Amino acid sequence: MRQASLVNRLLHRLLLVAGGSALLVVAAGPDSGGCEVSTEAPQVQCVAVADCEGLAHDLCVGAWQCQAGSCQWDCAQAACASDSDCAKGQACVGGKCQAVQPACVQSGCSGEVCAAEAVYTSCIWQDWFACLKLTTCGAFGDGGACGFEQNDAFLKCVAGGVGCSTDADCAAGLWCHLVMDSGGGVSGTCEPLGAGQCVRDADCGDGFRCVVEACPACYPCPCFGTCQPVQTACQTVKPGSHGECKMLLGFIFDGSQCVTEGGCSCDPDCKAFFASLEECQKACGIATGCKDHQECPSGQECKTYCGNGWCSGVCEALPDGECWYDKDCPAGQTCEGEFICQPPALCGPLADHTGKCAGIAPACTALKPGSHGLCDMVLGWIFDGHDCMLESGCGCGNDCAYFFETPEDCKAACLG
Repeated sequence: MRQASLVNRLLHRLLLVAGGSALLVVAAGPDSGGCEVSTEAPQVQCVAVADCEGLAHDLCVGAWQCQAGSCQWDCAQAACASDSDCAKGQACVGGKCQAVQPACVQSGCSGEVCAAEAVYTSCIWQDWFACLKLTTCGAFGDGGACGFEQNDAFLKCVAGGVGCSTDADCAAGLWCHLVMDSGGGVSGTCEPLGAGQCVRDADCGDGFRCVVEACPACYPCPCFGTCQPVQTACQTVKPGSHGECKMLLGFIFDGSQCVTEGGCSCDPDCKAFFASLEECQKACGIATGCKDHQECPSGQECKTYCGNGWCSGVCEALPDGECWYDKDCPAGQTCEGEFICQPPALCGPLADHTGKCAGIAPACTALKPGSHGLCDMVLGWIFDGHDCMLESGCGCGNDCAYFFETPEDCKAACLG
């Protein structure tokens, strides 16, 4: 009886794990008539979780819960200090082991599979694959499983398109494919754009816009553009630094003027390129739109640049001592020897040429030393307001008339 009483007191504490899952319970008591075997775990009563501590439990990392007055081992909310305390596929979040959604990977021959790991598929094209550019791969499936986002544009595309009459009727990434029937009627459906194509800015990513050069002279015909970077601030780019290819990439600012740039790719300066000469000039503060030399400030001439179907004039500095008009020369001098062909004469591209500033130089004028550029070329002698001195630089600019060839000439004119 003493032994039976002892077993009765330990009835709910004597639990042995059998087979990794079933529980083998050995119990004895005055009414049992001996020992019996049960595979059912007893319901141990509790008032608090502390009443459950020390009991045997399933082979998993977990925590005791006192639910409805009974001790329950909860594997799903296992207590943890780090990820190593959790089972495979779980992570320690806020002291509890929770299931972790693996990173989703888009794979397959055409990118048609969204799963937790990359898979290989046969390269057999299906029409709906063209719609994949309208969605993204992520945890969009049931219960956070991997899958493609079911947005409106993607679903409409997979369903075979929607009716449209213009591109504006279609969502971003789609264009309106118009077809004329035998009776002259026109109907359209929204279809995915091809790689690199666009019909509106929304088809391009951040920092890019849709540029349409020209549309075909027919109806109904598609009119596609290309996504080009939007320049927000002028940046200096080194010409000729984008490969040896001959492809025209756009316009860049070289530090002094806007020029065309060719090469193999705009990388890594794509955001520093402009779609047109006018945009580059406007962003970089360069005078634009001149049609002839007279529209430019004194000392500048109108240089014309032409590209694929466009021409634009830019005011640039004249070479030292050269001129188109008297206004390009210092006071007291005139422009001589220039020639500007005037319509209706047949003017060739080399017909125009500059003249030279000539005439009697004004009285001695004081110039600021070191104000003619950082070059080391000797320009001549100048008067600085006190004495005659040798001046070097990149060019004499509009001060050419105030330079002297020898120190004696300078002293004779300025110091008497």
